[in-house]
Amino acid sequence: IPVHYSLQHIICINVGKPVLFNQSIDRYAETVRTVSGDIGIYPAHLSQSFSWESETEFLQLYLEPKLLNHFSYELEGSDRVELLPQLTSFYDPLINNIGFALKRALETDGTRSNLYADTMANALAVHLLSRYSVEKPAIRQYRGGLSHQNLQWVIDYINEHLDRNLS
Repeated sequence: IPVHYSLQHIICINVGKPVLFNQSIDRYAETVRTVSGDIGIYPAHLSQSFSWESETEFLQLYLEPKLLNHFSYELEGSDRVELLPQLTSFYDPLINNIGFALKRALETDGTRSNLYADTMANALAVHLLSRYSVEKPAIRQYRGGLSHQNLQWVIDYINEHLDRNLS
């Protein structure tokens, strides 16, 4: 697969024969022997290229970056998240189970499995955030607003008048 940039995060699961797999992600190159069940994680917007010389089969899961950003905001209060590339093949039973469950659902239920696929994508996003990501601190710039003393007056007023309509 020649050099390209994916707009989605890609989770690749080897579901075929063992293979010697050459990969290059954002100037980092690695050759690994991957066996059935091994996983690679390839973040969006990085240059990627792959090659292998024998027949095998891969299951690829594509996740929109905005899905991870959404859950990062819900969980951590920041929507700036970086998914870490995983170039060395590894095994993660939860990712494998989600991948194969999605594959079975699509093969048996076809288009009726949209809700199931969305639910599994959400579970996968939360798992990736908890295990394979780094949160980038958001740099917030505030302009204007209340001075510290005025803010304290407002807070005091609210606390003193909680029994009233403060709209």
